[in-house]
Amino acid sequence: MITVMIFIPRDLYDKDSCLLYGNFALSSRGNIAIFYVLQLLQNVKERSSINLTHVGQYNKSETSYANVANRSINWLTVGNKYNDLFVKTLVVQGETVNMTSPKIIFITYDLPIFINTELLFFTACEREMENDENYFRTLMYNIKYCYTNISNTNQKTSKRIILFVLEYLILFLNWVLAGFVVLLPVLKLSSLCIRLHNSLESFRWALDGQIYHKSSKLKIGNYVVATLVDIISGYLILYWFMSLVSSTLPSQLLLHSAEEVVHTLQELLKWLMGIPAGLKLNFAFNKMLGKFFVYHINLWWTFLVLAEPVLDFIFFIFLCFGRLGLTFQAAILADLLALASFHVYCIYVYAARLYNLQISGLLALWRLFLGRKKNPLRGRVDSCEYTANQLFIGTLAFTILLFLLPTTFMYYIVFSTLRLLVSALAGLLIRIQFLLQAVPLYTLCMWLLKSTSVSSSLHMKVQTRKSGVPLVLSMTPVRGSLWKTIKKSIPDPVKKPSAIMWGSLLKSIVTGQLIYPM
Repeated sequence: MITVMIFIPRDLYDKDSCLLYGNFALSSRGNIAIFYVLQLLQNVKERSSINLTHVGQYNKSETSYANVANRSINWLTVGNKYNDLFVKTLVVQGETVNMTSPKIIFITYDLPIFINTELLFFTACEREMENDENYFRTLMYNIKYCYTNISNTNQKTSKRIILFVLEYLILFLNWVLAGFVVLLPVLKLSSLCIRLHNSLESFRWALDGQIYHKSSKLKIGNYVVATLVDIISGYLILYWFMSLVSSTLPSQLLLHSAEEVVHTLQELLKWLMGIPAGLKLNFAFNKMLGKFFVYHINLWWTFLVLAEPVLDFIFFIFLCFGRLGLTFQAAILADLLALASFHVYCIYVYAARLYNLQISGLLALWRLFLGRKKNPLRGRVDSCEYTANQLFIGTLAFTILLFLLPTTFMYYIVFSTLRLLVSALAGLLIRIQFLLQAVPLYTLCMWLLKSTSVSSSLHMKVQTRKSGVPLVLSMTPVRGSLWKTIKKSIPDPVKKPSAIMWGSLLKSIVTGQLIYPM
């Protein structure tokens, strides 16, 4: 027994007669025939240029039907008696079906609402969905594909000229982004360059989605609104900041802040070179490390003083980019933070490498006392016999490393703490940029206004269920939860920052591995 599912627009009830255009599909088992009716036209001359098949006709009269010369191999004639739909004739794969045998189900839907619905097409815009057994998803894909083609064919000349110019703009952006990819190993060191690359990529994505209908209007609306809010808030904050420092050059402000950091670090190193927290460290090794790190701090301060004329030019560039939005200002702050704390990072790298070297040496020498050694070829620890000389040298080296470890550990724990603070601030600025780009103001307004564009699920209701007539279901899109709606409407180029791996972070701190921005 064959089952016939007919998806048909609800506007059918308002018409006396019309032609049905759409698509036909047959289930993989061949026991379900599906008619997707996508257009209701009065005559053949009204047919648009989209690729739809003439799959049937509709007439309110039970007996009077127009003769159609060129029927398709899949055909149905729909009638309406006392507002109850029924099928008069049915042809599937060229064979006429006896109307007493099939089980017929009508599913009515509001075509304009489904055209405007965005999130229902979230997983239905790929070509592979055509052969999917999810008939509702296939219907949504057919609607999207059909009416996208209609809008493309009905474009005015002025709109086509604008789209032509935008296509060339997209091509230019592709060339610029290709240059970014070539220079990315160098440019990725700057948060501002990364933000500029992401901004151009997002702009290209929005243009591409608007022209070729590759992205939902919800996502593009979120991108446009978030960009406007970003630019306006960034301009206001920049105006407020410039009013505060109008009498001071930006380079002098940075140098003053860097000088405070340098003096603080010098005092910290003097404290470490003494008896920090009452700990008695190795005097010679402590003095050597302290002077070595003080030298690097003084060297960095000298570099900043000599580079003061260049800093004014750099600040001028930063101010130009800062007018592009609050996200650019967050990226500039990340670069300034990295610039002002570069000497701290250098000291941290030295202390971390030295601490890691001592920990690794102590672990290796500890295996010597147990008569074992690490086999790097097989990735395991094997038994080994050592000579007396090897044991003596190993014991001597183990003693030296063990007694120098407290001094190294003191410097490492202090500067690794500073590195954690700087990395946390850098990670916070990255997440601020993400939140500003993904702020769902447009989606939130559409959701509060109960717009059909945020509908993400379907509500099925029995419209007619009488004996002797087909079952008629009414299908209506409904909005989903606010959180799911927001997650599905985040613009595609906006990538969520990677989650913090607390286990890996703790392991890096314990073993002396380098800590990167979170």
